[in-house]
Amino acid sequence: MPAVAVVPKPLKKAAEHAEMERRPLGVDTIPYTFLFEGQSMAEGRPCANTRILIRLQEGNRIRIARGMTDQAGSYAIPLTFEMTPKTSVEWTLEAVRKEYPSLEMSGRHIAITGDTSVTVERSFDLALR
Repeated sequence: MPAVAVVPKPLKKAAEHAEMERRPLGVDTIPYTFLFEGQSMAEGRPCANTRILIRLQEGNRIRIARGMTDQAGSYAIPLTFEMTPKTSVEWTLEAVRKEYPSLEMSGRHIAITGDTSVTVERSFDLALR
């Protein structure tokens, strides 16, 4: 009788496995609308033309939006992200103005069923560090 070689199946990478665990079969994603808003200040005064970069990330999925503050230093940047309820998304906000060091803030949001609008309000002073 000839010898039979047993070839094991390759194991899934940990990240792929974790993604599968978080997204059970049959569960659909829901579009969550994030609104990042606030005001950029510098030395207590509104800071117009500050570049704002928003990044949402869940695992290896990333969405990016960019904007600029108006004359009053205000910004409002919407971004839609498909999520499964009870999962979390990490967000990063980066503010850049050439006269000051760039500023980065981050946080996390957990998706809740029925509450698909998320407002993240972050105001800051680029001169204060």
